[in-house]
Amino acid sequence: MYDPFVSHVLELENYEHNQYGQHPFSSSTNDQRHMSSCFTGVFTVSGIIDSFVYHGQRAITKKRELGKFT
Repeated sequence: MYDPFVSHVLELENYEHNQYGQHPFSSSTNDQRHMSSCFTGVFTVSGIIDSFVYHGQRAITKKRELGKFT
């Protein structure tokens, strides 16, 4: 019986190791990729939080100017 999930997993296993049984990327390359993805994630989350704070502060300021802030 053909199982597409199993064949997909086998393809991934074959991709992760080349003909000599080694991983296609060196450990230093993996470390650099991991660190850059961590920094990117931190900056993305901090940008989202900054945007929420900025727009929230603007909304409160507008409501105060209109006298609708309670």
